Amino acid sequence: ISYSNAYIGRVYTLQKDWNRAEQSYLSAIRIAHQSGSLKARQMAFQELLGVYTRQGALQKADSLLLCLESDTILRRDGSLSLVIGNYYRHLTDTAKSIRYLMEATLSRNPYTVSGAYQCLHYLYKDANRMELAVYYDSLYHAHTTSSQLLHRPVELVQAEASYQIEKIRSRYEDMQTWCLLLCASLF
Repeated sequence: ISYSNAYIGRVYTLQKDWNRAEQSYLSAIRIAHQSGSLKARQMAFQELLGVYTRQGALQKADSLLLCLESDTILRRDGSLSLVIGNYYRHLTDTAKSIRYLMEATLSRNPYTVSGAYQCLHYLYKDANRMELAVYYDSLYHAHTTSSQLLHRPVELVQAEASYQIEKIRSRYEDMQTWCLLLCASLF
């Protein structure tokens, strides 16, 4: 029942119906706590923090984060680190964000690692540290591509890998050209 409420919360989140999403996740947390399901409880906590972050409800997110950090039962894994790192990225607390996002890159879950690379890309892009932004963007695309290509024929994988490498190289060269033009226009 807890998972059902959490999935309903996801639907409301996609619809940007923040009040119903919050109520669904709070219900999922309560039911998971009563039933003793740590996995369901953690999932609902994480997704609720994501909702608060996207909604911009920073006080609610702070309160929930305090609950998460003080809860010794919930396990700290890559997906939780990703959600917390993304929250701190929205707060522009770069040091904390990097700490949690780097923890998330060590996860065994490929989707968590991919999400962490994407968040790091946006973090550095927003900080105008373009070299690092391009680096994490290339890791994100390479990681996402490699995850998607696991079950394809070898020839197709090689062709797509060559294409992706060329695409990343082209992006990097475009970024270098842009930076040179910007520097030249300043002087």
